[in-house]
Amino acid sequence: MIDIRAAKPDDGAAIEEVHIKAFRGPAEAKLVQLISERKKALISLVALYESKVVGHILFSAVTIANAPVAFSGVGLAPVAVLPDFQSQGIGSRLIRDELERRRQAGYDALMASVASQLDPILKSRWLLRHA
Repeated sequence: MIDIRAAKPDDGAAIEEVHIKAFRGPAEAKLVQLISERKKALISLVALYESKVVGHILFSAVTIANAPVAFSGVGLAPVAVLPDFQSQGIGSRLIRDELERRRQAGYDALMASVASQLDPILKSRWLLRHA
């Protein structure tokens, strides 16, 4: 069974491992690290299987030029699941939970960066239909 919870500070190494393995390189892991270090992470969730972090998703603050003062937007990126746990609905569940938390928090807009490695089905299911 997969559990979803808010990421904790001591999840950092496991989150880094998830992104490196999911994207076959360190770029996304470094992005997560930079966003977190700069205190721009708004919502960060992990997926757990038997207490092991197997997935992660992050929403961060975004600024849009010429937006109204009261406007608040978030960026979704990245989302990653360990290769052995992909195609089991974990990424979709992380996205659903994040979108619900974003809605409850009252953010005005969501921006998503679509990685070329992201499964085309996932792109069409989430980033186009829910945009």
